[in-house]
Amino acid sequence: MAVASHPVLDTFITQFAATLKAERTSRFAQIDLAAQILLHFGYAGLHRVSDAVGMDPRILVVYAKIGRAFPPEIRRQWPTLLYTHYREAVTAAHRFSHGSSADPQWWARQAFTAGWSAAELRRHGLHHVPLSADHPPLAEDVVRRAVRMAMEGQEQERRIETLLARYNAQYAPVTGVVLAMCRSPYPPPHTVHS
Repeated sequence: MAVASHPVLDTFITQFAATLKAERTSRFAQIDLAAQILLHFGYAGLHRVSDAVGMDPRILVVYAKIGRAFPPEIRRQWPTLLYTHYREAVTAAHRFSHGSSADPQWWARQAFTAGWSAAELRRHGLHHVPLSADHPPLAEDVVRRAVRMAMEGQEQERRIETLLARYNAQYAPVTGVVLAMCRSPYPPPHTVHS
């Protein structure tokens, strides 16, 4: 159902857009500050911030890694990328030891150019095997990735089978009763006359 333009709705939309922009700006400011704290005070500085503001130190470490890999002047190159893109780019690069795949900025550039969502970037990072003439992949890396992908597929199959078995065990009796009720004729309600 489409809603026609209305001045109050337009005001709400403007306010909502402003809060989204403020949230993004705030997150990136936190990322930049975490990178500076890590640079000047190390992980002890991040833990002190964590204690002071009640934030999980692991999140601050991720912020710092993103801030180091993507300072503001680099982020300006890819204005449509979100925090989750940068987080996934850092995570994807961490899986590689050499070549362009080991560079978080390479992943961000790929995401921006191809228009990937953060989920697509994650998927490409999980299944990417570096193939490059100047940096051929180590055979061990390729084999390890192939084995991991096969194991992940088997794990997914096991999860689906388990969920189906649980569903069948839980709902089969109810489904059978409902089907039996649907097949039987519906008796009309008794009317009470006064």
